[in-house]
Amino acid sequence: MDFHFDLKPNKSKELKPIFILTTILTCILFTSSSCKKSRDNPIDPLPPETQTGANTFGCFVNGQVFTNGGSGGSLSAIYQFTNGGYNLKITAGKGDINPASIGISTDSLQISQGFTYPLRAKMKGAAYAEYFNPSIGVSINSILYKTKELIYNGQLMIKKLDSVNQIISGNFWFNAVNANGD
Repeated sequence: MDFHFDLKPNKSKELKPIFILTTILTCILFTSSSCKKSRDNPIDPLPPETQTGANTFGCFVNGQVFTNGGSGGSLSAIYQFTNGGYNLKITAGKGDINPASIGISTDSLQISQGFTYPLRAKMKGAAYAEYFNPSIGVSINSILYKTKELIYNGQLMIKKLDSVNQIISGNFWFNAVNANGD
């Protein structure tokens, strides 16, 4: 825990015992009551949340940590005006034994810092999300999970959007379903 203080010295050179005791008790109270990092916190395995363009991505998928690490991991973000509208495409892939990818996108939807957007079905003027988890011998219908209108949805919160320095950061969550209803 970091805490700072600035004391103005007394005109007398001797501090009163009550002042010293109060200061010590206050420091003990501050250091013992907070800022202990719990190892039980489920967010600990994720990369720290930044707004500096650190190229990090992390979330939980069905309770399992998903980051863009591993051999062949990837991360990209594109936000541009094309086909008559603003389009965002964030893609994170993990490339380990069980490769998978997450995509968060908009179709003809201009985004702004400080706003939250619902993740819905893929359509013009909306934001949507997908989770792709390839498995050997499984059909494409069972490995592509998408947000859908109303029932399977989520949110995308843009915390920072800096077009000059090309930084985007935020939080998201979503529920998705595959073509088989899983």
